[in-house]
Formats: sequence, C-alpha cells, structure tokens
Amino acid sequence: MNPLSEQKGFTLIEVLVAMVILTIGIFALYSMQISSITGNSHASHLTIAATWDVDQIEKFVGMDIDDSPKDIDNNGIAGLANSDCCQNGNDPSGVNVPGCVAKADGCGARDGYFVYWNVAVNAPMTDTRIIQVSVRDRSQTLSTPVVFQYIKNENI
Repeated sequence: MNPLSEQKGFTLIEVLVAMVILTIGIFALYSMQISSITGNSHASHLTIAATWDVDQIEKFVGMDIDDSPKDIDNNGIAGLANSDCCQNGNDPSGVNVPGCVAKADGCGARDGYFVYWNVAVNAPMTDTRIIQVSVRDRSQTLSTPVVFQYIKNENI
C-alpha cells in the first residue's frame, strides 16, 4: 500500500485552476467597477450642465422683454446653432478660441462650464423670441453641449 495514494486533498493543478478562475472573476469585477465610475462621472457632468442650462433659462424667463437677451448679430433662426465662442472671439473665461466662427449672442462661465445663449427675434411668430441656451463643460467630458430652448412672448 502506497501512503501517498490514500492522502485526500487538492492537487497542484486543481489549486492553479481555482486561482485562475478567481483571478478572472476579480478582473471582471474590476472592469465593471471602472465602467460604473466612468458612467457616474458622465452622468454627474450631464446633470450639472443641465442644471446650469435651466438656471440660465429661468433667469431669462423672469426678465422683462426689454431686459431679456437680444439677437445682437441679427442672424435670427440661423444663429440659434452658434455657440463656439462669445462675440469677442474668446470663450467665457477670456481665452481666445482659435478659428472661432459661430459666435453666441451672449455667454458666461460657471464652475467649469461655459454657458452660451442665442436669440431669434420674431420666431417662431411675431412678438416672440426663441432663447436657446447651450452649456459645455470646460473639461470636454461631454461630447455634445446640453441645449434647451425657451420661447418668450413679448406681450406678456
């Protein structure tokens, strides 16, 4: 009788296979955690940008029509998409934007976010104006700006 054949336990191969399976499981959890952190960061940037967007629109809603933003470059509906830089060719923090073409009617900076607004007067009908506010994050985590539009009636 061989005393080694009566031993009970795990072989070296079984232990190595178990360690490989455990390692694969840990890497899968690590990968899932990284994806979760990235997704939460993106959602946080999106939420903050939307908050600044709504905040700016609420300020415009509360203004008299004479005090509300104007279409300073008179580009109407076509100008609503413009928001690469402010009228002076800089971003809201004062840094020059190379090749700035699409200029917003107004802009401002808030906690790492750039807020741009454009106005179209007498659109979509007479005595109204569309105010479009777009917010971009300075770190460019968001691939596109968060954009909201508000239609303000001049007679109210």
